[in-house]
Amino acid sequence: MVALKPDVVFAGFKPAVIALQKRTTKIPVIFTGVSDASEIGAAREFNRPEHNFTGPITINRELMPKRLELLKLGLPKLSHVGYLANPQYGLHEPQLKEMESRRTAAWAEVYSRSGYGRRST
Repeated sequence: MVALKPDVVFAGFKPAVIALQKRTTKIPVIFTGVSDASEIGAAREFNRPEHNFTGPITINRELMPKRLELLKLGLPKLSHVGYLANPQYGLHEPQLKEMESRRTAAWAEVYSRSGYGRRST
């Protein structure tokens, strides 16, 4: 792709962004489907890109406890919540830790399941 010298490259998802980072520092790259661009070095500041990579982020680990709160509000008798995740998704563990760190007695117990086995919290 880089050899074709496009004016801009649209990259979907983390593997494509990582591949392009290794191949160009000049061609503008607009990405999507990247949860945490800072994790892979594609962006540090999202309001002002400092190099040739930019795009929306979908990072949302701080929203995980709020989602539990909303579930509990809607289903007051809720006592167990399943959390099914892709183990290759880099933010699975941070999201689970965020839920665990903010859990209160009023919240439901969270069970996590991934391709690597069962984790109960």
